[in-house]
Amino acid sequence: MPPNDNQPVVLFGLYRWAGTTPEEFRAHYLDHHVGIGKRIPGVAWYYAFLNTDPQRDGNSAPRPDAFAVMCFESADAFAQLSTTAEWAEAVADNVGFISHFDTYPVERVTLVPERPAS
Repeated sequence: MPPNDNQPVVLFGLYRWAGTTPEEFRAHYLDHHVGIGKRIPGVAWYYAFLNTDPQRDGNSAPRPDAFAVMCFESADAFAQLSTTAEWAEAVADNVGFISHFDTYPVERVTLVPERPAS
């Protein structure tokens, strides 16, 4: 779906729960958590970007283990997000998996469009 200026786009930075390995995070995220996100009413599109180097060395700030980008069909759909059963399910699923997440409203700017594989 092409970008639409009236559709809110939100970036989530996801941080794994202490004691959860990057492999455990990745498996749970891909095999379970994204399924919840895909069911959230009003989501127009949803992408995830997994950090390929999420290790922490103890001397630096934690790095997000994943970034999720969701576009909502409308401002109203986004406003209703926290009232949905799917959002409540996702928040409950965070326990033991995601310690916290950052949320940023973002604007999608296409700099180099995706091309079909040749």
